[in-house]
Amino acid sequence: MELNKTKLLTPKIWLYAIIVISSLVMLFPFYWMVTRSLMFRIDVESAKYFFPPRITLVNYIAIILNQLGSQFSFLRAAFNSIIYVCFAVSGVVIVNSMAGFVLAKRPFRGSQYILYAIIGSMMLPSSLFLLPNFIITYKLGLYNTYPGLIIPCFVSPFSLFLFRQYMLSTPDSLLDAAAIDGCNIYRTFFAIVIPISTPVISTVVILSSLNLWNYLIWPLIITTDPKLAVLTVALVGLRVDIDTFGWSVILAAVTLMSIPMITLYFLGQKWLISGLTSGAVKE
Repeated sequence: MELNKTKLLTPKIWLYAIIVISSLVMLFPFYWMVTRSLMFRIDVESAKYFFPPRITLVNYIAIILNQLGSQFSFLRAAFNSIIYVCFAVSGVVIVNSMAGFVLAKRPFRGSQYILYAIIGSMMLPSSLFLLPNFIITYKLGLYNTYPGLIIPCFVSPFSLFLFRQYMLSTPDSLLDAAAIDGCNIYRTFFAIVIPISTPVISTVVILSSLNLWNYLIWPLIITTDPKLAVLTVALVGLRVDIDTFGWSVILAAVTLMSIPMITLYFLGQKWLISGLTSGAVKE
């Protein structure tokens, strides 16, 4: 009996050991970033300390109060990132939820081919769309503006696909009952479909926020005004002056930048998992 228990426990022990080791490997860069951001530049560059020999907040103070002489203000860039992510994510949810609803519950001639095109576009690198987006945005006079930064981000094939798959599981009887009660398609969508789509909306909000918060290429090419720079662009400006500022200051900026998204992920991980799995099985 004891031998059988040992045989059953051995695979679990190895599994937990692999999980623990993998977790430590993935958490180590984060630990290194945080600890080095709390160290003086001379201690970081000596590269002989695993634990901080002395802790200081001077790097964080220099970043927040913009004592570095950089053309980018961290607080201004953080404000721009918040505006950028909030409005872009709102647009992603509105535009792609409507399109997903139409493709799922109001199919029309050729809609299947549109769906195939959307799925196919997910296989293409996002950099392929940078030039067309830039040309259109520039010709519309939106270069170096908030709308030019935000509006092109509304289109998200992955978010559209998530909405479409989730809304396939919405009972047709519910939509038919709404139509009998006199609801048009708009009222049906906003009063019935959206409230029961909270899991997938939460998933799209979290994934889109993570993606846009860390996105560099589009903000970098569409804005040249430092007053419109988001955090990723501001960090590039600091990286250029690495010899002046040192790694400890940059790591402090990266640590501050990562806090909102880490918080968002931990607060919404339950919704993230449920939203990704709820549309997987069609009832």
